[in-house]
Amino acid sequence: EELAGWSLFDGMLRNDETARMRETELAQPANFVLQVALTELWRSWGINPLAVAGHSAGEPAAAYASGALSLEDAMTVSFHRSRLQQRTAGQGRLISVGMSEQAAVEMLSGLEHLDLSICAVNSPQSVALVGAEAPVMELYNRLQDKSIFARLIHGDVPYHSRFMDPLGPDLLAALQKIEPRPTTTPLFSTVTGGLIDGRTLNGDYWFRNIRDRVEFLAVMTAAVREGHDTFVEVGPHPVLCSSIREDLDHLGAAGISLPSLRRGLAEQAT
Repeated sequence: EELAGWSLFDGMLRNDETARMRETELAQPANFVLQVALTELWRSWGINPLAVAGHSAGEPAAAYASGALSLEDAMTVSFHRSRLQQRTAGQGRLISVGMSEQAAVEMLSGLEHLDLSICAVNSPQSVALVGAEAPVMELYNRLQDKSIFARLIHGDVPYHSRFMDPLGPDLLAALQKIEPRPTTTPLFSTVTGGLIDGRTLNGDYWFRNIRDRVEFLAVMTAAVREGHDTFVEVGPHPVLCSSIREDLDHLGAAGISLPSLRRGLAEQAT
């Protein structure tokens, strides 16, 4: 409220008809608050992570959970990150495609006129692409005709792409006072694809967080190599569990992936 001038809880507790939860500037801070609360709930039950990672908008909460950012600094990152991204609403969208990174690169090399790019590599057979609305729809129709899995991702913000470039100066200015510090729990970065020093999570890092593609497969590979085999997704609904299972299979690693909550199911029972 101090940062935004409006109440996040008021926005979170509205009914579906009046909620603004489809808007990035509210949805991402709401997700942050829920992720932090779930992290603390797990810890109150004795479940403490041996390492943490965040996927895109999940990185501010991961930075807090790792000790790299104070709660206030992590909330500041989440708020300004989402506030600025809201400016690009309507400029483009994302599409999830069932193919490898290499296959996507080869496909895009023949479709330069669409000006699409890879914005996330989630598993060996799952990438997300981003671009303006019309080119994304053209690609979607092409893939449908070829019976290749493609799913339009809800929302109208073209994350992790050139559309983020104009936001850089304002984001750096907004985050100049945050004070990143060493992690107390190892942090895997989906910007760099591996373990990261918490002291580097300055404004430049958070610009890369919105501009560069999400290296989730690389993080899973690094985590498995570090010996991690039990993954708990911290959020309102599991969106990465299938990618985690695909990554484990690809790496020939035994492991499990668990949600914290599932949409529409009783929270405490879940």
